[in-house]
Parts: sequence; structure tokens; C-alpha cells
Amino acid sequence: MSQVIAVVSGKGGTGKTSFTTLTGMALAQLGKKTLLLDCDIGLRNLDLYLGVSDRALMDFTDVIAGRTTLAQAVVRHPLYPNLYLLTAPVSFGVRLPSKREMQRLIDEIRRHFDFCLIDAAAGIGEAFALATCCADRAVVVTTNDPSSLRDAQRTVMELHRFPTGQLHLVVNRVRRRLLQSLHTDRRRHRRRGSSAARRHSGGRECPCRFGARTFPAPQVSLRRALRLRKHRPPPVRRTRASDAAVAPVHKGKHAFPANIFSKPACP
Repeated sequence: MSQVIAVVSGKGGTGKTSFTTLTGMALAQLGKKTLLLDCDIGLRNLDLYLGVSDRALMDFTDVIAGRTTLAQAVVRHPLYPNLYLLTAPVSFGVRLPSKREMQRLIDEIRRHFDFCLIDAAAGIGEAFALATCCADRAVVVTTNDPSSLRDAQRTVMELHRFPTGQLHLVVNRVRRRLLQSLHTDRRRHRRRGSSAARRHSGGRECPCRFGARTFPAPQVSLRRALRLRKHRPPPVRRTRASDAAVAPVHKGKHAFPANIFSKPACP
């Protein structure tokens, strides 16, 4: 059965068109008849990425309006025989098709292609709703900067109709140094959690909540425990401020009253 996948992003410049192009090429190399549908009206770029901008003359609105057929509107890639493109209108003045018209177009695409990747417009406007209304799966493309992650979270909230397993996330521009720092922080967090669990358990057998490790009870003899208790320093007794004048001061082996170190009062 044919699969329709919508590639969306809450923010522009996240690599959505690059992901659509490369995924389509990979599917075409696997022998799957793949159609790339550009739904970014007025800002189409798929024809430039595929290198067929001079051949993409008809768009998907012409197919919906009946001015041409689907077989005449799609453009076949010269290097990938199983890869086709159906571009978007180049001007903003074109009327957006309704969801019912888009559903008829997608049904016709399903009869002729194995996969259809929809390159949606950035944001969550009308073009976003049009690209995702007939899709079987959705892929949210984002980067690791805070603004892109916030927009991706908002986009995922709009895709609540997709069940678990049919909504995917792709994070672009992830550097190797960032992944190494994440793994280092994770290992440090596990070691810190292990030591905290050991201190909390008092040396008893206890499972660590950051892993499956257990900590055996320390082997301390009774004689050593009594010796450590015998040499424990006595607790410090706190005195009030009124007792500070008469509290003894310890100097070596002798104890002296505190007032002998004060200066004599003037007559």
C-alpha cells in the first residue's frame, strides 16, 4: 500500500527540503516509485534541489483544476528513474485547494506511486494544514537551537491526530562534540547517583535508580568498630554569652579562667 509522508517544520531553515530530497533519492535507489510533492506555495525549492527547475512547468493546482493530468504534470529525475517531482505554484495569488480537493489528488497519487513525500511550508498556517490533512505519517524537522525546538514542540501539538509510531522527529545540525558532552554528562550523572544511593543506603544492598548496580555491605569487624567508637572526639559544648567570661580556656594540659587574659581595669 502506498505511503504518504508529510515533512513539516515550525521554523524555516531547518533542513526540511534537504531531508525530503535525500529521503526520496534513497527510496528511489531501493526501487520504490517515489513522488516528491512540493506544497510550499510561492517559495518552492524542490525543483532547485533536484536540478529540474527548467522542466517543472505544471504544478499540483493545475492537476486539481483539471488543466492537465498527473502523468503530464510530474517531472522525472534524469539520474533516478524512480524519482518524480510535482511542484508548487510559483506565485502567492493562487487559490489554495480545499481539503476535499487535496484528498482526491492524494488518492490519485496513491494509485501510481509507492511513496509520496510532501514538502510542507514552514509554520502552522493553511499550507501546513493542507499538507498534513491526507498524510499517513508526519516527520517534524528541527535543529538544536532553542527557537527551533520551541517551534517543533508547537508543531507536534498541532499533529495530535497522528497516533503513536506515526509521528517522527528529526534533529539536524547535531555536532559530534555536543553528543560527546551529552554522553559525558550522562555518565557523570550515573556516577553521582550511584554514590548518592550508596550513602543513602548506609552500605546495605540497594538497587541504584540510575542503573542495575548493587552495593555490598562493608566488611567491618567488631573490634575495629569499637576502636573507632573509642577514639571518637567528644562533642563540643556550646556556652551562652554570659558564661564566656568564666569559661575555662584550654592551653595544653592546663586550664585557666578566661578573665586572667583580660587587661586590668584602670583605677
